[in-house]
Amino acid sequence: MINAQVANNQVEIREALRKGTSKIAPLWSLENFVAVNPYLGMSDVKFGKAMEFLHRSGKIKPTLPVSFYLDAIRKGRIIREDIAKALEYNNYGIKKDANKFIHHLHTIETSSDEFHVKTVADVASELNGKKWHRFMIDRISFWATAYFDNKQAIWDTAGTNTS
Repeated sequence: MINAQVANNQVEIREALRKGTSKIAPLWSLENFVAVNPYLGMSDVKFGKAMEFLHRSGKIKPTLPVSFYLDAIRKGRIIREDIAKALEYNNYGIKKDANKFIHHLHTIETSSDEFHVKTVADVASELNGKKWHRFMIDRISFWATAYFDNKQAIWDTAGTNTS
């Protein structure tokens, strides 16, 4: 009975570790270092939903600029039939007429950039020319490493490690 419980616990632990490690970017070897991949940890989410999440949460543009695609259409690397087939295969609420879709792309290219809410760091950087994002990342990282230190550091700079 005890052996069965131990085996069950080991299976549960392995599964929990597998799930947890799927969300962490591999750091070694360097050719496998993918921490810059914004989709890391989202393999269980449909691609369209992952793109939408990244765009809304981090202003990450999940595709190349519209001008890239229009240039590919002009040069014949993407043809109308390719677009028609893609629109037929994927239903993202887009009209399935390839000609209207291409016309819509031209409209997007000539319109102004979409509206983005600026952060305090964005405004401060524009006002005085300093890179406030870098400063904030540095300060928050410093605080977090001190606060969440589990007695790894020699000195307790946050006063959280009690012996």
